[in-house]
Amino acid sequence: MANTSNAQIEYPVPSVEHAQGPTLNPLLVRGGAKAVIELDDMFPSETYTVYFKGPLAEANPVIAPQQGNHSGRLEFFIPPEVIGLCIGYTVHIFYTVQRGGVFLGQSRELDLTIMPLSPSDVDVPGVYLIEAGMGENLDLATFSRNANATLDPYPFIAAGQRVSCRAEGTDENRESVSLEVMNLYEVKPYEVTNGFQFQISRYFLNQLANWSSLDMHVLVKYDKFPSLNVEPVQELRVVTKGIRQSTCCAFFDGTDFAFENLNGWKKGSAIKVPEDLIIQRHGDDWYAHFYTYTNNSDGVLLEKAFSRLVVGQRYEFKVSVQRANSSYAVPELSLSAGEFTSAVTAFPDRTQVDFKFPFTASSRDMTLKIHSHVATGRGNDFNLRNIEVMSV
Repeated sequence: MANTSNAQIEYPVPSVEHAQGPTLNPLLVRGGAKAVIELDDMFPSETYTVYFKGPLAEANPVIAPQQGNHSGRLEFFIPPEVIGLCIGYTVHIFYTVQRGGVFLGQSRELDLTIMPLSPSDVDVPGVYLIEAGMGENLDLATFSRNANATLDPYPFIAAGQRVSCRAEGTDENRESVSLEVMNLYEVKPYEVTNGFQFQISRYFLNQLANWSSLDMHVLVKYDKFPSLNVEPVQELRVVTKGIRQSTCCAFFDGTDFAFENLNGWKKGSAIKVPEDLIIQRHGDDWYAHFYTYTNNSDGVLLEKAFSRLVVGQRYEFKVSVQRANSSYAVPELSLSAGEFTSAVTAFPDRTQVDFKFPFTASSRDMTLKIHSHVATGRGNDFNLRNIEVMSV
């Protein structure tokens, strides 16, 4: 476009390949998008610089300028991670033109909305319940412990994004019940490659009414903002399975701490600050690390209220304990169920030990607790894995 005066030129708006009007389906550009400049008059002596303005600092990439050419068309690559950050937002794209260091003008802006994914799209995954397989129902009579679940890496997954997962159903009283599996979990590089593997608590599943439905919801914060109360929030495919309670199933509740999920266990009086209890991970190994950060760690570590127990039935309360250092104070723990309490037990070495406490239910409703009996933070560090409560 020739400029025969000193007036700045307003250049035509750029376009983005696969955009439809002012919107772009991100699934069409999973490998990255292309911003395109097309002009009738374009010269090799001119330098074209494209600007992509997203809602976050990370979504404002530096795009290398290009020299014009006689074809009148230039393409500029926008990385897929930038597209992912902008899902649900409107971005602004424009370009400037210079010749010999002299500013010639700027284009009009393209206001482009990166559309949310359609949860029904074939490329959008949902939770896969292994015990249900491809069938319509989850029959609780076919397995005795927690249900196993997976979620494949979803489109534009990236480290730092936030993911929440929730199971919803209806109990025997036709009341809605839910289980939080992940709460704004921060995605790590491991999940970017391998996806998510987790469990649905058997204790929760046993509450669901026969012939009711189990719905698995997954919400993603592509912009990495740690709140579901701030839009945009992306929902993945909702998976629904019918529940079959064809037999009276044994009682079981297992907690493996995967994806920082406490599975209904509440922090007790011994946990004064978040640093006292840190969920850690090495590969597929998740555990609760009690760091005794505040140097005042005697009291209840974790507690959980259970209902639907059978009075007179024998149960076993079990947790795997491992001392996390080899010097100074030795951890001492006990377990309790209602009014019943185990002996205080020391864990002097770093071998992982199953700490078991059998008890007889004295009530339909009982609270189970894990207690620490050493206050100091000098030594006294330990890990807990795989809390299990089961009928015997």
